[in-house]
Amino acid sequence: MIRYLVLFFVISNSTLFADLREVFLGDQEVEFYMDGVPKPIVIEKNNPASGYYYVGTHDIHGDYLFDFPNTDPIVMVFDNYGTAVYFDKPIENPRPRDFISEFKFLNDSIIVFHNLNDGTFWLHDQNMLFLRKVRMDYFFTDMHGIQMDEEGNFYMMSYPYISMDISDVYEDVDEQALVFGAHVQILGPDNKPIFNWSSFDHLGIDEIPDYMVPKLVQNPEYFDYCHINTIDIVSDTSILISLRNMNDLIWIDTEDGSILHRMGLSKKNEFEFTSKVDGEIPEFYQQHDSRMIDDTTLTVLDNGTFGPNDYSRVCIYDVDFENKIAELVKVYRNKPDIFGQIMANAQTLENDNIVTGWGSGTPGITEFHADGSIESMIWIEGASYRAYKFDKMPTCLTSDKEQLDFIRDGENDILSNGIIVKNNYHQDLTINQIELNTQNFTLDTELPIEIKQGEEFRFTFSFQGKKIGEYEDIATLSANFGNKRIATQVKLNAQSKVVSVNSKNEIQAIYPNPVQDIINLKFNNNFTQDIKIEIYSIRGDLVFQEHLGIQSAGLKSKLINTSNLPSGFYLLVIEGEISKEEFKFIKQ
Repeated sequence: MIRYLVLFFVISNSTLFADLREVFLGDQEVEFYMDGVPKPIVIEKNNPASGYYYVGTHDIHGDYLFDFPNTDPIVMVFDNYGTAVYFDKPIENPRPRDFISEFKFLNDSIIVFHNLNDGTFWLHDQNMLFLRKVRMDYFFTDMHGIQMDEEGNFYMMSYPYISMDISDVYEDVDEQALVFGAHVQILGPDNKPIFNWSSFDHLGIDEIPDYMVPKLVQNPEYFDYCHINTIDIVSDTSILISLRNMNDLIWIDTEDGSILHRMGLSKKNEFEFTSKVDGEIPEFYQQHDSRMIDDTTLTVLDNGTFGPNDYSRVCIYDVDFENKIAELVKVYRNKPDIFGQIMANAQTLENDNIVTGWGSGTPGITEFHADGSIESMIWIEGASYRAYKFDKMPTCLTSDKEQLDFIRDGENDILSNGIIVKNNYHQDLTINQIELNTQNFTLDTELPIEIKQGEEFRFTFSFQGKKIGEYEDIATLSANFGNKRIATQVKLNAQSKVVSVNSKNEIQAIYPNPVQDIINLKFNNNFTQDIKIEIYSIRGDLVFQEHLGIQSAGLKSKLINTSNLPSGFYLLVIEGEISKEEFKFIKQ
């Protein structure tokens, strides 16, 4: 009789996993939004793709995992700065080893995560309104993954097990073993299965690679000879599954269940591995995530567990299915290396960046440019089963504008602008926090502001930048209550073509005006500060600059030679650390 069970596969005695907290964070302390909800820390940020990271974190720990005693099972969405725009604790009173996995957009409009507490996938709309739960027919629904095709069919997996005598295959086992297999089910929109595939019908327990045999036979009560962890929809009639303990990737025909291809280190591997990447072995070990990017390009998250490497990596293969050759053409590794021995994934974005969730490795997320350079590295205080990035956030709160523009040119200034925020959530919300990444903008609207369900409110921002140049920021308006945060964001963009006049200093005289060659400047410096003098043309071009250095308070005089300047209107700027002042003059 086939039974089913959720199985945590954590092999003991890991001596290679190191605590990298000090390496990446040093003395920096992790802050928390509330009890059990840590703030992500952006360690490195260059030019990551626009969008939002989606993670489900937890404190589950073992020999491969950090111990995160202060982190609850949560779902979180945050931006490139590490600012959370949504989080929640879906599990009330979590039990030991409860956690959330597969938090992502399932399609363009459905957000999903797996709740290990009840063994189901929870479906939500973009406003995070709960829609329904999805589970497999008969089998326990495993947390390793779910996919959905265009017809609304769900692809899920399970770990069925049978009790059997395996001593004829593995003579060291002289007792009945509980053999765990892999089951794949396609569930129709009507919750009726339309396809079932079982490893017991297609894969023998004697096909596992030799290096895995001693690790499995030592515990015959959990002889997990497959350990399925990925389903990828390849076409209308085929899927790709990843079997970690079999060390195989298997392509399956979803019309008759036949095996189309097998690639890996099992005794039934059909492919020759080659590599064009210097210093990298072509094979993968204990992989956790595998996806077909196009007809011949395959990504594999190679955990590297039990292999010759002491690091994890993302492998890109060019697959020749006809000649059965898998060529390793690209490898993505963190700097320094990360060894995430269980969990983890690699997602290819539209701009070809690779988002890697390192699972049990730390820090939790690295986003790579296609050329292998690091665009972003983020510390997650909690193990993240997988990490994803999407170009949109939940729409519980929305604004009528994606960007607010400001300008200071001395004539058509727009120093104040606003957005209208609508509450699409299923209850009233109180906006009680504003987060900005710089001090160049401020929120003029006084918080808190309550927005009834379905209603709107206008929030006003001001530009505070003082110098000539371009300014950018992102404002996050959030409602924080209970175990949740719900937020919306707006980009802030400003151009300052003239210097802001915000000074207690006074220009006593600038003469003659108009000037022919020499400006005689007198100004009262009210503060001891570092001073520089700049002259700008009417177009805003810097045509003169002189650094005066630290100047004590008091009346100051300065002669400026303008003989090389063409005739026209100019702006003279006195800029200090505390004060700035401008004065217009004419050059004859």
